[in-house]
Formats: sequence, C-alpha cells, structure tokens
Amino acid sequence: MDSRLHVMPLGPDGAPTGPARQVTDDPADLPAWGGDSQTILYKSAERVRTVRADGSGTRDVPVELSWRQAVPEGRTLIHAGALWDGVGTALRRDVDIVVEGNRIVSVAPHADHGSATRVVDAGGLTVMPGLVETHLHPLTLYQGGQFGQIAQLMLSYGITTAQSVAGPLHQSVEMREALEAGNLIGPRLFISPPLWEGNRLFYSFARTLRTPQIAQIEIDKAKRMDADFLKSYVRAPIPIMERIAQGALDLGVPSGTHMVQPGAATGLAGTTHLSATQRMGYGWSKSFARAITYRMRPMSTARATST
Repeated sequence: MDSRLHVMPLGPDGAPTGPARQVTDDPADLPAWGGDSQTILYKSAERVRTVRADGSGTRDVPVELSWRQAVPEGRTLIHAGALWDGVGTALRRDVDIVVEGNRIVSVAPHADHGSATRVVDAGGLTVMPGLVETHLHPLTLYQGGQFGQIAQLMLSYGITTAQSVAGPLHQSVEMREALEAGNLIGPRLFISPPLWEGNRLFYSFARTLRTPQIAQIEIDKAKRMDADFLKSYVRAPIPIMERIAQGALDLGVPSGTHMVQPGAATGLAGTTHLSATQRMGYGWSKSFARAITYRMRPMSTARATST
C-alpha cells in the first residue's frame, strides 16, 4: 500500500480486524511469508530483503546474479538485392552490407569478399531497417509463459525493437536482460514501470500513486532499475502527472500518457493512443461495452465522475 509494505490483522474468516500497519520505509514488491509466519521476504527495487512482521530486523539477502550481453563475433556480409535505408525514397540495388560484431560498418556495391567472410545471400530480397513495436504490454505474455514465443514471432516479422508502455518492472528487467544475454530470442526491449494511476486502478499491472510523494518513491525505484520509459495512466491527477513528467526529465527518458491533453500541459512528452480513455473527460473513446462515449455523457455526470 502506497508502495511500502504493510500488514493487517485478520480474523478466522479472512476479514480485517484492525487497520493496516506499515512495516517498511523502502519500496516493496512481491512479498512472501517465511516459514515461521513472522518474516516477510520482499523485493525493494534491485535488492531482496526480509523484515519481521513487527517492522524490526530488516536485512538484505545476498543474491549474486550477473549477466553479459551477447555480442556476435566476426564479420558477416549481407548481399542485398535491394536496400531501403529508411532515409531516402529510392532503393539501392545489388549492395553488400558488412557487419562486424553487432555493428554495420559499411554499405557498398556488391563485390567478391572471399571465402573467409560469412555471407548471407539476400540477392533476391529487399533489406530494410528493423521495425519498431511502439506499444507493448508484456504482463499477460509473461504470466502465461508465452513471452519467449511472441518475442521470436515479432523478430521473424522484422520487429527488432519493442517499447513496453507499462508492465511489471521486476519481470520486465528479467526479460530485457534475458534478451540482451541471448537467453531469449527476440527484439531489443525497452521497459517501463507499471501503469501509474491515481486513487483507483483497473489493470492488475497498475500502481496507485495517491500523492506526489508516493509518486517520487516509484520514480526513484524506476531510476534504480534503469527503466526506459515512464507512463502516467488515465486516473492520475494533475500533480502526479507533473511529478512523472519531471521524473522522466531527471532520468533522461521519454514519458507519455493515454491522451495528448492534459498530459502535454503537465510536461509529459508523448501520447500512447490517438483515441483512448481519459478519466478527466478529455477522451472520446467508447466504453468497453460500447454503451457511452465521453462526448455523449451529460455534463453533470462527467463532473461527478472525473476522478
């Protein structure tokens, strides 16, 4: 609750018998009870920690994990029948694209490079820059154990870069590192924290940020975990949106929200939808049941439900 770990007494029927009590000051995710029913294991950004249920005895759990980016070795020549470089409007015909390691070092007219160079014969094909998937939510793919499948499928269709615009942060880091290390085959993945909401949330991979101070806790966690994008969602109030916008500037990463307004006015740098919901009445999309649009909603109702 409010990005920190709390405990609450329950009766035999599971109903609360008292108020929630905060037991950590640091951000907390993925809690699990220990075997003694008195110790809680949790993630705090990049650390694994334990704490007693009374809030005492917090300690770090050493976890030695490391990975290395998989970088191909040697020289590869791609003989392209045609090349569209993504800059000009014309195709370049019969060219050689030379790759050393994971970098393109030259593009030149086709020539004989000898038997020592690995050659990919695309003489009958057109080569173009990789496509970018700009809107991905990896949560359900991860939970269903299907991300490895969809990542390979995306790559087979020419998508070489994907931008998550909200997902479970810890699992997203795992997926990003697995792709970079070559343990998963797929596009390069830029990751994002969960959807950052206001007082309420709809999706399970969202996080409620009720005050700018709570928003700052999540922004600091995103910085520690090297997030690539920050997204404000549809119920985030204006002060939260402003804090997210400033946090993205401080981190040097892009930011966005569902609709152009009021996001642009708060400093958020982009929009993830051309038409979508926005709980302040800016959206024009139909509800899920196609029962009403924000344009059709009576003004009095719009004012009453703009949360």
